[in-house]
Amino acid sequence: MTMTKISSLLFRWSRPAAISSADKLDPIKGPFSGLSLFNFLAVLFIIAGIISPLRANGDDRVYINIDSPYMRQFPIAIPDFRGADGSRGDSSSHLPSSEILSNDLNMTGYFKVLDPRTFVEKSGSAGMDASDISFRDWSFIGAELLVKGTYEVRGTDLVVEARLYDVFKGARVLGKRYTGDVKDHRRIIHHLANDIMEALTGRKGFFDAKIAFVSARRGNKEIYVTDFDGSDVRQLTDLNSISLSVRWAPDGRRIAYASYASGQPSIYIQDTSSGAKRKLATRASLNISPAWSPDGNSLAISMNQDGSPNIYLIDTNGGVLKRLTDNRGIDVSPCFSPDGRKITFVSNRSGGPQVYVMDADGSNQHRITFSGDYNTAPSWSPKGDRIAYTGRTSSGFNVFSVSPEGSGVTQLTTGRGDNQEPAWSPDGSMIAFSSSRAGAAQIYMMRATGENPIQVTTSPGEQSAPNWSPAGK
Repeated sequence: MTMTKISSLLFRWSRPAAISSADKLDPIKGPFSGLSLFNFLAVLFIIAGIISPLRANGDDRVYINIDSPYMRQFPIAIPDFRGADGSRGDSSSHLPSSEILSNDLNMTGYFKVLDPRTFVEKSGSAGMDASDISFRDWSFIGAELLVKGTYEVRGTDLVVEARLYDVFKGARVLGKRYTGDVKDHRRIIHHLANDIMEALTGRKGFFDAKIAFVSARRGNKEIYVTDFDGSDVRQLTDLNSISLSVRWAPDGRRIAYASYASGQPSIYIQDTSSGAKRKLATRASLNISPAWSPDGNSLAISMNQDGSPNIYLIDTNGGVLKRLTDNRGIDVSPCFSPDGRKITFVSNRSGGPQVYVMDADGSNQHRITFSGDYNTAPSWSPKGDRIAYTGRTSSGFNVFSVSPEGSGVTQLTTGRGDNQEPAWSPDGSMIAFSSSRAGAAQIYMMRATGENPIQVTTSPGEQSAPNWSPAGK
């Protein structure tokens, strides 16, 4: 893909790889092109002062820094996608492209999606090219970013074309064309949202990832899966028992979980497409809390093969490869670091349950949580720099994060109800968790900083133990 370098405060500019050769970057004709040089520089300095959460990397490209605690929401306008014949796509085709895209970006907390009722431009009245767009009109309503899109249905195929513009400069940031099956319409728009996030932040989005979780909506605790936004909920298990601790394999095609279906808790591996499952052959009477190694060839689990529950490394058939802990207390809930070199887990060897870290071979075991008397459910961030966990406070259970060395403890949730079982999104920008803040526990997601909590599931019964699939798999 050919790169076109254009000086900008906000964006990385690139020639779109999936647009036909007839499409070229349009000349910059922003809404401020008529300002005097003095006034233009004044506006520029004001903008520079406002947009503090931006950082530049070594090749002079600049991204929105989503890790900054001072990051503000960026106003973005997403008018209805037009049909190839110029019709209004969202109403005539029942393919709510702009609605899905708006919801995707809104759930991140990074964007302020503008109300379509404020749009000056009438739906379908302007084309996709910068020369057809009145950026002054979009700037007038406060938009800083603009997404224009079209779609075309060809039999069972769907073609979606979209362009992202910087309203201030009147220049295109991103242009992509997507082709897929009409039934995969939501997934196509999720891919578009991923590309928009990458163009603005330098990180691939998580919008095509799914969340597996435990649900008691039908009485028994079974494993379900949903899109990250709570749509397309599917039941994965039907064991009429208690299923717990679901974890996605690194290949995104399998899950591991514990179930009491055979009378005692055992570990199962199941294909998420075919539903085929198998019970791992272990001789212990207790097998719980599976965690995949990053290469997908082994799992760390807790089992009581020799008495008290300890952490073991097993292969994908259940054969014991190595005993990792040897403790008279209870050791459970292992989780590998992203590079596979370390494992975090929970142990009550010092009294109440606390979070520990050890090397992947079981050596160098040490405690990292010392605040509070009850800390459980550790989850290692994809970047490897933080471990999220559940901690008991005076108001109930809440989600915290800590460095792998035990420093920088940060409480991420507050308020009513219990907030538990954190799980990181594939890009590390979001955390899913279970919360009873509105009654029966549901799955929520929030920014990794604890901001912008949004409810994902709305099902009857208790929803718990969320776990993200790998992105793009």
